This record gives sequence, C-alpha cells and structure tokens, in this order.
Amino acid sequence: MPINIGISKLGKFGEQPVSLQAGYRYCVDAPDGGPDWNVRFVVTLLFPK
Repeated sequence: MPINIGISKLGKFGEQPVSLQAGYRYCVDAPDGGPDWNVRFVVTLLFPK
C-alpha cells in the first residue's frame, strides 16, 4: 500500500517550455523483497502549437 507525494511546475529553459515533476513514494506494506520507498524525477519538453 503506497503513499505518494508529488509536486510539479511549469517553466522554461531559455525559450523552451518544460514541465518539471518530482515525487516520493513510501510503501507502508511492501511485499517481501520489494522496495520500501521510491523517488521519481521527470522533465517533459512541451511543444505547444
């Protein structure tokens, strides 16, 4: 049973719009040998029309 916490922000690298995301997951009840926690970082380049 995971608990997820995350944030996201829209911004720019120069003139390029991007979406930045970061998240943390804590597994309250993980299977044997499974992870207790995870961290995730995502950068998405945006190409608006």
